[in-house]
Amino acid sequence: MLDGDVIFALSTGAKKADVSIIGAFAAEVMAQAIVQAVKMAKSAGGLPGVGKM
Repeated sequence: MLDGDVIFALSTGAKKADVSIIGAFAAEVMAQAIVQAVKMAKSAGGLPGVGKM
C-alpha cells in the first residue's frame, strides 16, 4: 500500500461488534483479494504475469 491505495470502512452503528473481530475479517478479505488479483494479473512491462509462470 505504498502507491496511494486506500481502504475505507463505513458503519451505520446499527449493530454492535468487537472491533478486533471486524479487523480480522477485513484483513482476511484483503488478503484473499490480493491473492486473486495476483493470480489474474497479465504480463506487462516485460514482466510475466502469474499465468505465464
